[in-house]
Amino acid sequence: MTGGAASYVPGAARADRTGLLFLGAYFLLFCALTLGVAAGWQAYWEQVESTRWPAVTAQLSDCYVHTWYDSWHGRARALHSVECSFRYEVGAVPYVVKSRVGDELSIVRGQIDLPRPAVTLSSLRQWVRRHPTGDAETIHYDPARPVRISLVGVEDDIKWKTPSGYLRGAMTFAAPGGVLLLVGVAWRRAASGPTARPSA
Repeated sequence: MTGGAASYVPGAARADRTGLLFLGAYFLLFCALTLGVAAGWQAYWEQVESTRWPAVTAQLSDCYVHTWYDSWHGRARALHSVECSFRYEVGAVPYVVKSRVGDELSIVRGQIDLPRPAVTLSSLRQWVRRHPTGDAETIHYDPARPVRISLVGVEDDIKWKTPSGYLRGAMTFAAPGGVLLLVGVAWRRAASGPTARPSA
């Protein structure tokens, strides 16, 4: 009794690889699109806060780098952020708001970041040294809720979630995604073979 042996079909293997290429391309391009939308949304809100929210001079106090620890994928992680108190008046009503300044910095033990991050622990500490108690900065507040403040322009040096940062991330995903998409299209055309022209 003879049994039939399974035959290897090169075309099927190429189709699988092409499908994986398209899948990878669509994923990378989706990530790029998501970051592009985030960049537009961030830019819109910064424009709203800096132009439509009233400005006021605030006195800073008690600025420091707050540090706490947890684990990330089994590795020890340190989280750092700058916190300050802002004292200001709106319509002769005094407000004191404690707020985080800039973005949170995450440092995982043994992890090397390439490229080097724009915000580092050193830059957080330098920002605190430049803003001692009594320092004055112009901030913006929500006219509907004066206790809600915007630090656009104050925290730029220690903020990495910016429109330009999101756009750089979008381009980082879009470039390889576009390459994979082009390669996938080329493979699909090569697999389909030349198209026969109808005879006259």
